[in-house]
Amino acid sequence: MLNQPKTAEFLLKNLGSDRVVGVLKSILLDVAPEEEPRITNLIKTIVDLRTERNKILHWTWSKGLEDDEAISASARPFREFHYSSKKARQIQQSADEMANVSHALMEWQQFLHKRLARPSPDKPAPLTPPTSSPSP
Repeated sequence: MLNQPKTAEFLLKNLGSDRVVGVLKSILLDVAPEEEPRITNLIKTIVDLRTERNKILHWTWSKGLEDDEAISASARPFREFHYSSKKARQIQQSADEMANVSHALMEWQQFLHKRLARPSPDKPAPLTPPTSSPSP
């Protein structure tokens, strides 16, 4: 939304992250519909990594049976019980994938900037109130 910074600011401040990801997908598809498979794959990766990140950050973790292992459990009331374990290398792999996605997003930003770059259109004349004619 290079030419719409106020709109971008409003959306980022007022939409949840899931909806921001949906807006991102829509913007990319509007500008580059021929890239739909790549865009869809990028968005799916972002959604999957956000889910993984949320599990890592929001579940209760404790030391696992091995030195490089952590176990987690989500025992929220009235929710299904979840349990998982992660090795340090698995968490690092998720972090590396997040870095790759960040780099991919920067490349898409450059692509969009080139595709959308165009001279600014002439600005409309400012709206001025009509002047009243002096009474004869």
